[in-house]
Amino acid sequence: MMFSLGLLRPLYLASALVAGCSEVPLDDVSQAPDPGESRYFVDCSATAPGEGSELRPWNGLSAVNAHLFEAGESVLFKRGTTCEGILTPRGSGVPGAPVVLDSYGEGTQPVIDGGDAEYAIKLANQSYWKLRNIETSGGTRYGIFVTVNAGTAEHIYLENVVVRDVYGTPPDSKNTGLVVISPTHDEGNSTAARFNDVVLDNVTAHNTNQWAGILVGTGTAADGWASNEKLRSSNVAVRNSRVHDVYGDGIVLFAVNEGLIERSVAYRTGLEPTQTIGTPNAIWTWSCTNCTVQYNEAFDNRSPGVDGGAFDIDWGSTNTIVQYNYGHHNAAYCIAIFGAAGLTTTNSIVRYNICAFNGVEADRQNKEIEITTWDGGMIDGLQIYNNTIITRHGVFNSDFYSGGFTGDLPRFFKNNIVYAVTATESGAGPLFEEIEGLERDHNLYVVPGGDWSSGEANSVQTGPQVGLFVGHIGAGGPERIALQRGSPAIDAGVDVCAGVENCDMGGADFFGTETPQRAGYDIGAFEAVASAKDAKE
Repeated sequence: MMFSLGLLRPLYLASALVAGCSEVPLDDVSQAPDPGESRYFVDCSATAPGEGSELRPWNGLSAVNAHLFEAGESVLFKRGTTCEGILTPRGSGVPGAPVVLDSYGEGTQPVIDGGDAEYAIKLANQSYWKLRNIETSGGTRYGIFVTVNAGTAEHIYLENVVVRDVYGTPPDSKNTGLVVISPTHDEGNSTAARFNDVVLDNVTAHNTNQWAGILVGTGTAADGWASNEKLRSSNVAVRNSRVHDVYGDGIVLFAVNEGLIERSVAYRTGLEPTQTIGTPNAIWTWSCTNCTVQYNEAFDNRSPGVDGGAFDIDWGSTNTIVQYNYGHHNAAYCIAIFGAAGLTTTNSIVRYNICAFNGVEADRQNKEIEITTWDGGMIDGLQIYNNTIITRHGVFNSDFYSGGFTGDLPRFFKNNIVYAVTATESGAGPLFEEIEGLERDHNLYVVPGGDWSSGEANSVQTGPQVGLFVGHIGAGGPERIALQRGSPAIDAGVDVCAGVENCDMGGADFFGTETPQRAGYDIGAFEAVASAKDAKE
């Protein structure tokens, strides 16, 4: 039993679930440039150089690189053209008047072709830049590289951008890839190099043998200082974006405060054939405080070693929420929570996600939720509730190589549907590992054969049935495993936050339906819509 192969395509959620919620339509490439004091035009197909006017445009990148841009100015590249070489524009904008790099005319997006250079576009120690409606090709280490080596660089926006085909020697650092917005610093980041106010909206990044698809924060030499929140980048958002066919990670935020990844998709990441500098995941955060990962899809992601999962709350993180995501058919787990390096991962919330048929390749991490600590790491606070989990191998893998749970923050697994599609001779016991210190109750378990009890006072154990979901788990997408009328999951849940500090139910289910619809909460990622008849009953 598995979802149809037709689902293994990009943008399932972005197109079928949340397109109506996107702030910028996925195909919107027609925004007009911001008004500025001066506009400079570039047409690399022009036969003669000009002074940068629309009638006599610059015809190469050297003129752009030579100009010192001031606040409110724009540089516009003609659509349907390709400029060969590297683009390294200079200057900065100010609040309310960024420097804008955009396109003009009709046709396909203009292309900056970096060829065999290290990158196609680079901004260094610059603030208040907006790059939009542009495409890059080539580069051996980066497609677009934005960096700062001292102090704070402010307001870096990328909108409606395509970055592709970055190929070089095998990566020697996680700080490489298609779109990399990362400080350059010494091992201790003594210069406090960081970013504030970074937005990537509708960015497509694909095809590279370097590490990351989209990376914001830092990817190297950060272990010694990432726990210092004053040195981290802040106010970072990646939305409406897609990454595929990369050697390493898909979309990552490293060492960030106030971060967001939403309405994005990652697939065919982790393609490096042999492990060199690490092991990748699709969409994840590390050393992140007040970060949210929501409305994303991750599928067909791999790894040359361990990992190769969909979503990951990595060590050193505080107040991370992973919600309303769809992770399916990945090499390893759906969601991981890690504690390591002597640090405690604090107050993690995993709710209203769908995890289905993960653990495709991994032998060690083939269960849907991975909870692991090592090297002195701990986990304080872990709320896992109202998720729908369809699994071949089991729900939890927990390896507490160091510590484990600590502190007084709530730790529980409640209101989840666990649908096991395989069974063992001893029933479903091996499909559900007991984790000491994690409270479990009010869950619904579907088990195909064998006598087994979860031992939970208010949970339900049953066999496969047609009365649970509106469709068959093996056909269709998330809408097929919504609850049908009369489902045993309806009103069988509980307010998991009643009497619990630092806890809220979120207010909505996977599809945005307000919760609860009736007297009680439903179990799983869906809340069945109440009808007039339900209200009378």
